[in-house]
Amino acid sequence: MSNAFDWKKLLWWALGLLGAALAVRFLLPPLLPFVFGLGLALAAERPVRTLTGRGLRRGLAAALCVGALLLLAGAGLWLLLRRGVYELQALGRELPSLLRGLAGPMARLRAWLDGLAARAPDGLGATLQAYVDALFASGPAMAGRLSESALGWASSLAAGLPGAVLAVVTALLSGFLISAELPELRRWLHRRLPAAWAQRLAAAGARIKQALGGWVRAQLKLMAITFAIVTLGLLLIGVDYALLLGLLIALVDALPVFGVGTILLPWSVLSFLRGNSRCGFALIGIYGAAALSRTVLEPRLVGRHMGLSPLLALASMYLGYHFLGLAGMIFTPVAAMVVQQFGRAE
Repeated sequence: MSNAFDWKKLLWWALGLLGAALAVRFLLPPLLPFVFGLGLALAAERPVRTLTGRGLRRGLAAALCVGALLLLAGAGLWLLLRRGVYELQALGRELPSLLRGLAGPMARLRAWLDGLAARAPDGLGATLQAYVDALFASGPAMAGRLSESALGWASSLAAGLPGAVLAVVTALLSGFLISAELPELRRWLHRRLPAAWAQRLAAAGARIKQALGGWVRAQLKLMAITFAIVTLGLLLIGVDYALLLGLLIALVDALPVFGVGTILLPWSVLSFLRGNSRCGFALIGIYGAAALSRTVLEPRLVGRHMGLSPLLALASMYLGYHFLGLAGMIFTPVAAMVVQQFGRAE
């Protein structure tokens, strides 16, 4: 057996990953509405073919199927937003009493910190006391800075709203148009590619479709595991709306970087401040179990469903996030899978 290092394959991998990184960095943002439209068209392709096989015109079948998908997605989003608005209104009604209830725990916290500073050696105690005074004196200023940040965020959102509306409209229209013209687009591409490249791209396209479906299945499994762990933990400690909160936390956990700690850790801190140490420790335990399970299972599930080794899946997700942000964390494993498939075809 030859032990010569395959420099050609290494060069192929390096060029493929570099091209994928450049594409995600520079081409993906302006083309993202069309990528979304292509995904929408591909998701509707099977029912569109069924309707066209029964004599319906391709354009009308595309409009019906893509419209049905959008209606389903819109209905789910509307129900989620409706529930979120209801919860925010309930929180707004309870917020004044909640803030009044924090006065006692905050006073006890300051007394404990003052006592800790008083028992410290002279130099260290004075420094700690100054930090404690600055911490509690900066509360109103911090609230002002938070309100200013919220106003700045709202104004930035309003400024970017026209561009966002244009991107959404473009994505929806491209979904209809790509679905209506998908056979013609495929034939056009097939006529302009060499036969070998056409076969290779068709095979790679089938693998990419299978891998993307595998990625979605892996994320759904991870969400289900997170939902089960969090919901069971909340039920055990007697939290109201445990099913709804478990679903919300599972959805937040599916977003890159955010994770279950986005909700559970501030909740546990609030529980400690209110004097409910049992709930605070329980929430930290739920967070640890959910975060550990996702950390251990995500590379295995993503790698298995996308045809990547767990090590390569973990490395591609980490490097994608490190160099390209959230989009890279999602698209870099797909790019690694594409490069791997083309490398196997060599």
